[in-house]
Amino acid sequence: DDAAACYQLGLKAEHLAPTWADIHFTMHPLALALGKSDEAERHLAAILDKGGIPAPVLDTCYNMLVGAAPDAIIFTNGDNDTYGTMALQSARGVRPDVLVLNLSLITQPEIRETLLANLEDGDPLGAKQRADLYQDFISNYARDRETYSVKFVEAVTARSAAGELERPIYLALTVHHSVIDAVDDQRRLEGMLWRLLPGERANGKDDVGTDVARTWELFDGPYRLESATDMSFPWTTHRSVATLMENYPAVMFRVAAAAAEAGDLETARAALRLGLEIASFHGREGTVAGMTEYWQELEPDNPEIQTWRGN
Repeated sequence: DDAAACYQLGLKAEHLAPTWADIHFTMHPLALALGKSDEAERHLAAILDKGGIPAPVLDTCYNMLVGAAPDAIIFTNGDNDTYGTMALQSARGVRPDVLVLNLSLITQPEIRETLLANLEDGDPLGAKQRADLYQDFISNYARDRETYSVKFVEAVTARSAAGELERPIYLALTVHHSVIDAVDDQRRLEGMLWRLLPGERANGKDDVGTDVARTWELFDGPYRLESATDMSFPWTTHRSVATLMENYPAVMFRVAAAAAEAGDLETARAALRLGLEIASFHGREGTVAGMTEYWQELEPDNPEIQTWRGN
């Protein structure tokens, strides 16, 4: 209830433990709530400089940024898909054209306004529409049980569908299922992101599909994947990081299926190999079994499949 007092306590903690990265994860949203944009940027840089983000998480965030179209909006979910992306932008200059909006942070009016205050033409909604949307959320939540995050994404998507917003819109793979459900038939997989395509609704399907060419181009090119199978990383003590890595084989499985359906067996094989490598490294026996079973159905006589089954 007293962000200013909390922030002062944070500054004391920073003084007492100048190498401690964790405090900056708390200080960043407090700075935003207080309208201290420059301070918020400082805390993002400190998170990186003090080693607060493990390499596999940071690389995942990098992959999200480099895979987005110019001037895109990426809606994120939690710490693992947000702080790395924002820190890479502000402290390392990676894709500053992309607007990263955390769906938890934007539920707080003070933080939301600080994040969006200086966007001008790049603002996805506008101050008045945001205020009206928030009032509608407060007034009607008991009736429709729709969160502000869902309302915000739906409103941005509607503006895009109406031709009022030119910025491409993406969802991180980790966003809450309620948001996914709200735009389910308007999403297409592109790399490590769902791209929203309001003008291309799926007909009787859950989603618009998979952009195989773009996704494989990213995985085979600019994506940083080495840390996903880093033997020196303490995976057993970083369970959430290991869980985050499961997205890579999931995406590869989907790419393989879409490529095979289109008759592109070369890409299907390559995607299956990469997905199996990561899933096998992390001991995901169910994923490995599912991928090898699919590959067996696809190419019954391919001896390479037995190699992965042995893993």
